[in-house]
Amino acid sequence: MNISARIMFGVGLGLWLLVVTPGSALAQIPYIHVMHVTNGNDSGPGSLRQALLTASTDGPGVTSYVRFDSPNIPVNLSSGLSFSTPVKIDGQGATITGGGTVTGPGLNVVGPGVWIENVTVQGFDVGVKVSGQDADLIDCTVRQNSTDGIQVEAATPAVHTATIIGGEASNNGRYQQ
Repeated sequence: MNISARIMFGVGLGLWLLVVTPGSALAQIPYIHVMHVTNGNDSGPGSLRQALLTASTDGPGVTSYVRFDSPNIPVNLSSGLSFSTPVKIDGQGATITGGGTVTGPGLNVVGPGVWIENVTVQGFDVGVKVSGQDADLIDCTVRQNSTDGIQVEAATPAVHTATIIGGEASNNGRYQQ
């Protein structure tokens, strides 16, 4: 059934009325869930880890955004972050650090449809590991990781892409596929 919606309001009253009628694309409006990172803690409310855990519970048809509320928030992790659901992360210049003692990847992208923008990843065994499909790293810096900066692995390489635009990889921030 097609549904249509018109929004009308009473001019001096400020009241809104939603009228749903046949023929609308109202049901096609995507649902967007925004999680805010407000601190650099390893876990708990306002942390990157908590935002990604919350995003992992979003169902199909939901676009999950993780947004850092302030620029350049330093995030210190005691273990890497792994995520398997589509999510877009706007780091606002955040630096995600493993302190040189975290083994494995700092960011382990397992699922499809991940977009990571404007973050620095450093101090891990592997900075970013991508084994999911269609991952985008935009203006990211991956540096000072002990083994590799970016690893791309895929069980089905024909449908796998990892797009890296801008940013830099230095001091064992090399790309390995």
